[in-house]
Amino acid sequence: MRQADPLTCPEHASSLKGMPALQIKYLDPRVHQALKARAASQGKSLSDLAAERLTEYALRPTVEEIAERARLRGPVNLPAGSAASLIREGRGALGATQ
Repeated sequence: MRQADPLTCPEHASSLKGMPALQIKYLDPRVHQALKARAASQGKSLSDLAAERLTEYALRPTVEEIAERARLRGPVNLPAGSAASLIREGRGALGATQ
């Protein structure tokens, strides 16, 4: 079992039990510095910023997943006419100028 980080206060150490850790090796020092600066400008730690961004990335559907969803929906039947005429109609319905 992973030991608690000696720099983590006891109040938060219990909430970290069972949470996986990630180490990134061979990161360009310029990238590291840029990420640290960005995190600091947002009032966050580098670890918090990285966890937030990685979570967003992991939860975002992949191109393949989006393509599969589109395939499962089937074809879209649009009314006859060009795309441009449909856009013009839509703009007219909104009162927009062309």
